[in-house]
Amino acid sequence: MKFTTLAAGSTGQFIKYFNFLKKSQKISFFSLPHPIPNPFHVNKYNLKFYGIEEEGDHEDTEKLVRDVVGKLDVELKPKDIESVSRIYEGDVRPRPIRVKFVRWKDKTKIFYKKKQFPEGITVDEDLTEKQVGDRQKLENYAREAESGGKSVRWQGKQLYVNGQLVNVNDID
Repeated sequence: MKFTTLAAGSTGQFIKYFNFLKKSQKISFFSLPHPIPNPFHVNKYNLKFYGIEEEGDHEDTEKLVRDVVGKLDVELKPKDIESVSRIYEGDVRPRPIRVKFVRWKDKTKIFYKKKQFPEGITVDEDLTEKQVGDRQKLENYAREAESGGKSVRWQGKQLYVNGQLVNVNDID
């Protein structure tokens, strides 16, 4: 297996392969050809757009996204988007579009206007599986706390119950 193939794969595969190389070829972490990406920051600049109709095999997905974003009065320069592609998420039709922005600022400009999107089109952050699981845990905890008569407040991605910050690792 090639290093570059594993670097693009899962973190678990990469760690197994790295440990194998370390034992068999006496390599160190510092001799690797590329920096190891933090799996929680890989998607930091990405947004997923849902509900944008597909236009066949040779559609210009970047143009479709720019048309939708243009309706929000957000101006994007041609170099502001790094990549755009349709992604597979089960049997969801139309398939979502993953957009990777060059700057985090451009991503947040669009994300914070998500309530202004045309009807049927939504946008969400491109989260890792762990981040999705952690968010779900917090949402479930918030529902239970609210039904138990506690004060629940969200500040961005942080949950406060009765004025105390809730850490996802403290939830059973």
